[in-house]
Amino acid sequence: MCGPCAGLPGIYTCPVCGKGGRLYADGRCPRCALAVRLDEHLAGPGGSVPSQLRPLRDALAAVADPRGILCWLLRSPNARLLRELAASGKPFSHELLDELPPSRYEHPAMVGGYLRTCTRVALELLTWLDAQQLALEDLTQDLLDQWLAGGTTRNYAVRYFLTWAARRSLLPQLSVPGIPRQDPARTIAEEADSSHRRNTGH
Repeated sequence: MCGPCAGLPGIYTCPVCGKGGRLYADGRCPRCALAVRLDEHLAGPGGSVPSQLRPLRDALAAVADPRGILCWLLRSPNARLLRELAASGKPFSHELLDELPPSRYEHPAMVGGYLRTCTRVALELLTWLDAQQLALEDLTQDLLDQWLAGGTTRNYAVRYFLTWAARRSLLPQLSVPGIPRQDPARTIAEEADSSHRRNTGH
């Protein structure tokens, strides 16, 4: 017998949004509970979500399956990394990521290299979208191709963030082409130019 038929309709109604159904925590439905957890998880020292993380927060809050993100916040080392970055109160930058110690939850080589590159590239894409006054869900294949063309081959690591986002219904499945073949001199020059732009702000 359901709650309303048993004379207990309030037990199955979220006090925040008013929708009926199975509640998750604190008497809230999964979606309303997720909004609270995200605000807590991504909060900076002042208690609010930093502007650089606001597009990510809003995208995660709008997923089709809020329970999946709730579990991700509890278990994922990447979610813990985002929490540490937000709590630091520092502007997001390459230098801030480089200061992070190796995580005990992942292989040190992965965290020290590839995982940080993937995180950096995902944040750079979100920052670029924000500069265009676009949300994550506004990203199209044409816009993605434009962003990829304006960077170096390291930007191709964004494919893992895009796959993660597509699996959580944040985006359609977008295509990142394979890294073009390049001679070593060109690759070194690209990396040097990317490093110079990061250091000079240009």
